[in-house]
Amino acid sequence: NAEYMGLNRLHNQAKMESAPVRLVHSVLNSDAALQGGDECYVLGTALSIDERILAVSSSNHVIKLYDPNTLGLFGQLTGHTNTIQDVVFSRNPEQPHLLFSCSDDSTLHIWDATQGSLVRRINVQGEEILSCSVNCNGTLLAAGTHKGVIRLWDLRTGKQLTAFQDSHSDEVTQVRFHPSIPNLFVSGGEDMLLILFDLTQNGEDECILSTMNCEHPVSRVTFFGPQHDHVAIVSTASPTLSLWNIDSAERVSHFTDVRVSPLSAAALAANGQDNGGVPGVPVDYLIDAHYEPFSQRLFVSAGTFGGDVGLLHVNQHYVQMSNQLVGGHSSIVRSCIAASDSSSFITGGEDSKISLWSTAPPSATNLLQAFGPR
Repeated sequence: NAEYMGLNRLHNQAKMESAPVRLVHSVLNSDAALQGGDECYVLGTALSIDERILAVSSSNHVIKLYDPNTLGLFGQLTGHTNTIQDVVFSRNPEQPHLLFSCSDDSTLHIWDATQGSLVRRINVQGEEILSCSVNCNGTLLAAGTHKGVIRLWDLRTGKQLTAFQDSHSDEVTQVRFHPSIPNLFVSGGEDMLLILFDLTQNGEDECILSTMNCEHPVSRVTFFGPQHDHVAIVSTASPTLSLWNIDSAERVSHFTDVRVSPLSAAALAANGQDNGGVPGVPVDYLIDAHYEPFSQRLFVSAGTFGGDVGLLHVNQHYVQMSNQLVGGHSSIVRSCIAASDSSSFITGGEDSKISLWSTAPPSATNLLQAFGPR
């Protein structure tokens, strides 16, 4: 239920003090530091599970490797020949350095980000690969393609296990494994469906546990809740957000446009709630969602065309501006990721900039040690 998810916490926390997020440092996502190349805008970012490596996919088909504490560029990975659609790190603590990328060039690459080397290249002829994900113990790799196909590989043998070709009728834009259950994953696509699979079963139909009609294209999927039994579905352009219980396949909340308050102040008051004086949020598009395990709260990042980012706290009935990241970008922001304790954020955008943000005051010691082991 909503209380279990923490979605009703806003009623009691609407007036809570939020530590302001300030810009610490920005760098241009440029090859200049390595070989005198041109600037290139950011497509996506990924942070290793130990928070030691930041991977940035760039518009020139290269993945840049940065120190997330200083934004110092220390390497780059070349091999893709078309747009890189997704970059994800292994979530297995024993393999924090393994990075996975997929591209419109019909390949998946597995990299050793510490060594800056290619471990394995997987070729899928004739299919643009739009998303990839690795399960929590690092044994399975899933990928979604523009032809509506989901492919799965056993990373221990390198062999493809199966391909689900009938579940989706359009592009599969997101595949994401469950954070703690290695055999469960979800897929979402342009057909507006979110599908939950259990890979302990045999056959495509048998693996489907539930199918959810989101009523909007699926751009990003984020698991949340103490047991990760809910998902937030973001449609970046709309900007639309829906929240689902994957155990019951029931939609908990649906925001057709986060720029418009889904309930009027009078309606909220009638339900004993207070919207904090915020009728809507001044944003143009959604970026992604992230979940704070320690506070059990869900946040969505949203942006303006001018480059500002808002961190929106999600309640069951409305969203509320929690914090703002202002001055780090001058154009559309493609990515926003948070440190595990949400004390720091990294954003990347079409202005070729990567920005580091922190809630720590300027006088704090170890100012740039926002990420990494604690």
